[in-house]
Amino acid sequence: MSKLILLTSRKFFFVFMSTLLIQLVFLLYIDYVISSKYPGIKYLRETHLYMHIVFLVVYALMMHWLYASSKRVDRELMRMAKLAGTSAYNPQRVERILGQFGRHLNDILAQTLQLSEKRRLKIGAQKVLFDVMQEMVEPFLVIVDAGGIVLGHSSVARERLGLELQAGKYLGDIISDFEVKRYVAYFSTQSDTLSLGDYRCYPVYDESGVIHYVFVMDEGYNVQEHVQKSFDHGAQKSKIRRTFLSEENRF
Repeated sequence: MSKLILLTSRKFFFVFMSTLLIQLVFLLYIDYVISSKYPGIKYLRETHLYMHIVFLVVYALMMHWLYASSKRVDRELMRMAKLAGTSAYNPQRVERILGQFGRHLNDILAQTLQLSEKRRLKIGAQKVLFDVMQEMVEPFLVIVDAGGIVLGHSSVARERLGLELQAGKYLGDIISDFEVKRYVAYFSTQSDTLSLGDYRCYPVYDESGVIHYVFVMDEGYNVQEHVQKSFDHGAQKSKIRRTFLSEENRF
């Protein structure tokens, strides 16, 4: 399978047609030998001919399936390379070097690990920011992750919701209108905010356009202009990501 992944379309067509021609020549030769030595065995010739034709059809279907599978692997690797920030992998390259496929995978893995480390550091810095916001932010504010787990909150939110509001708690156990499945399903198709009774959810996206956090604030609270621009910027990234994924699914 790894050999087929490294084949270009031109090389694959050459291998397929060469094998097919060899099989046809072999079929004609065997038919000639049988007809010359055993002219009266018509049934044997026909049976051998039909079996060989069936074999060629199965062979063609199998080669088509392998080629289609290799193209799907190429598409996934191209998508991984694009998301990892490296463009070294190119399945359309005519000349391939032995071991090049493995080096491309190592390159993608290295880029992915680097992005993971940057994201880990970013999350650590954001956690410090959340701790500061708990003391500085005056309005009602609860910060949860994509699963609805509380990460931080303001003092006003603590006073209103009581001692149950703690980091690590599920917000749906405290606010009855808060449902993770509801806002995740909504934000997966829409990039706007979502009203939850007395509260409103503001999605916060990471660099790849995936929901990273959700800010839960009062329904009537007017968000400052620069904060709203930050929300809109994240929503725009989410739209670009959904467009990219929809185009990928078409192929």
